[in-house]
Amino acid sequence: MSATLNDVRLKGLKILSEKLDPVEMIQFFQVYENGIGDYTNERKKKYKNIKLEDIRSGISLMKNKKKKVKAD
Repeated sequence: MSATLNDVRLKGLKILSEKLDPVEMIQFFQVYENGIGDYTNERKKKYKNIKLEDIRSGISLMKNKKKKVKAD
């Protein structure tokens, strides 16, 4: 039987408390944040009109700019 999300959360907290001192645990929680929204759907909407050829062209432009900077 698989663990519930709460079981996993409690197990994670136990492991953290065994490996980190109290100050490190506080620091960990200060930098840890849950994301919000639906990244997958947002990404699909944002990039739905971008074609593979657009990406290739953009990469070529960046490479050419980089070569030009090195040459100067």
